[in-house]
Amino acid sequence: MRINYRPEIDGLKAVAVCSIILYHIQISFFQFQIFKGGFIGIDIFFVISGYLITLIILEELVNTGNFSFKNFYLRRIRRIIPTLLFVFLVSIPFAWLYLLPNDFLDFSKSILYSLGLSSNFYFWSEGVQFFNLIARLKPFYHTWSLSVLEQFYFFFPLIVIFFIKKLKNYIFFLILLSLSIILFISNWLASNLPSFNFYFFIRVSEFFFGSILAYLEIKNNSRCQNKFLNGLLPSVGLFLILSSIFFINDEISYSFFYTLFPIIGVCLLIWFCNKNEIITKILSSKLFVCIGLISYSLYLWHYPIYAFARNRGKILSDYDKFELFLLTLCFSILSFFLIEKPFRKKNFLSSKILLILLTLFIVFFSFFGFFSLRSNGFDDRIHVFLKNELRTNYHERMVSPIDKTFCFNKVENFCSFNSENEKKIFLIGDSHMEHISENLLKKIKDRNVNYISMNRANCIYLPNFSKINKKTKKKEENCTIQSQFLIRKNILKNKNSIVILGGYFYDYFLRKDFKWSYQNESNLNALDGFVNGINELLLNDINVFLVYPIPKVGWHVPRRLMNEIPKSSFNASKFLSKNQFTTEFADYHNNNKLIIETFDKIDHPNLTKIYPHKVFCDAHETGKCYTHDKKNIFYMDPSHLSHRGSEMLIDEIDKYLYKLTN
Repeated sequence: MRINYRPEIDGLKAVAVCSIILYHIQISFFQFQIFKGGFIGIDIFFVISGYLITLIILEELVNTGNFSFKNFYLRRIRRIIPTLLFVFLVSIPFAWLYLLPNDFLDFSKSILYSLGLSSNFYFWSEGVQFFNLIARLKPFYHTWSLSVLEQFYFFFPLIVIFFIKKLKNYIFFLILLSLSIILFISNWLASNLPSFNFYFFIRVSEFFFGSILAYLEIKNNSRCQNKFLNGLLPSVGLFLILSSIFFINDEISYSFFYTLFPIIGVCLLIWFCNKNEIITKILSSKLFVCIGLISYSLYLWHYPIYAFARNRGKILSDYDKFELFLLTLCFSILSFFLIEKPFRKKNFLSSKILLILLTLFIVFFSFFGFFSLRSNGFDDRIHVFLKNELRTNYHERMVSPIDKTFCFNKVENFCSFNSENEKKIFLIGDSHMEHISENLLKKIKDRNVNYISMNRANCIYLPNFSKINKKTKKKEENCTIQSQFLIRKNILKNKNSIVILGGYFYDYFLRKDFKWSYQNESNLNALDGFVNGINELLLNDINVFLVYPIPKVGWHVPRRLMNEIPKSSFNASKFLSKNQFTTEFADYHNNNKLIIETFDKIDHPNLTKIYPHKVFCDAHETGKCYTHDKKNIFYMDPSHLSHRGSEMLIDEIDKYLYKLTN
């Protein structure tokens, strides 16, 4: 049997890559994201890859009775590696210009792990989520899927050859058994280890679906010959794919159930497409085929181009996104004709020269990664006032004096400093409060008070509430009713103590698309629950400092300043004094209006209200909120305070705290 070229497969690749790109671009129409399920293009690619790779292996076995691992791996190397290395190389100058040191470190590591065929495990171990905003800032995050494919390319031929040589009579049964086991495990992982399932296991099942089709085609020496089914089912397949692209969204818990529809759609198209049928003709048209042919280059280029644009710190307009799409298209066409297409030809370079050349590039990137790690992401590239600030990871600054573990995100055995003192200060909030924790400790360290830090990720003081993950519907361990009860119990048994409460309240009380929600048995809303918690403390003679919402900037302050300050400028202070990057106080007030009005109604002699906008905004004269002065930045990102920003807020708190602690 000889494999015939099927242009509709290239057309299907075009559908897959376009859906992925349009999903990542995030085009919206009247605030409705059109291609919200475009990420399923990845699933389409894995089914196609499983089909094509298995066909190649089985076709060679049928025709020659043998299989050349050398030729197979060389073809895969020629197909994948040269273009990938070219994209890496071209991206380095842009990373140098646009990435902050920590981001540059991640950029370097992602290159190294990708070359080691393991970037999927790297991003999994780093806790990066596909649907997370952080992932969109990582230029080579998308290489995780290439690593999965490369892992299949390496191991799959060995498995197939073993099955055919040793278990030929049971091969179809073994394929179905293996698929059943994989689907069972994948379904379990979707609830228990969803990230690992996404980065690896569910891809195995998709690959196997394509492999089954290839095996049946080789075994029967053809695909379906029924004219009625060939005329009907390709349309059904395309409908399943398009409906998934338009109606599935990234709020799903990523499991086989949700990917079943596009997978079935791809299988129907692969098996039933026929040259006389309308869907096949559409997918085989010149436009679809041309896009399919450059789909690999399109996939490689689109992610770094959009990631670098987002790393400039500005919000991308629809016009910006369109420009970047055209840039992606131009780069993809160039790399296809200059790199991808020539290197795929056997006579372009001998295998020996090719491997030597690729080895030299890999050595270069290895040294590049080593020096990047050694120099902390080449942090001398950026101005000193940014460099010193960005070396700080506030979640890893505060360490327990007893067990030397990080204070942040503890649910018990909270960090306690100067515990010999009876007077206690509790700081309770989320990561935004953790950013002021160390400076607060420095401010009060010489006073006779016991300071206790109780900050947890995405969790504020809400007695009788549990934080629920909207996708899994499970309680988050760091923010359950039990953990809230433990904090409440610790506070209430210490009369006349001081409690400082704060957090990014907008997420918990107003944000609709937040991935967590807060629930209690009486169905009380979170804002009322928070107010009840404050009132209980006040009625028990606890002094409460309520920190109002910290103004959110809306863009990443260090990234924007890094890119706005001219690279030729040696005096950043002079530039910053002339160029103020501000936000509108009116926007801050309007976005938090319900929260501010609710807090304003709370009244008690033991309550002290702290207004961050008095520190960072000029509400009356300019109506602006400031992100920096000529020497310091006030924010680490769009909302978390920097070292200087936290000092400024602590100074405001201490105007009132000093009287109670001296």
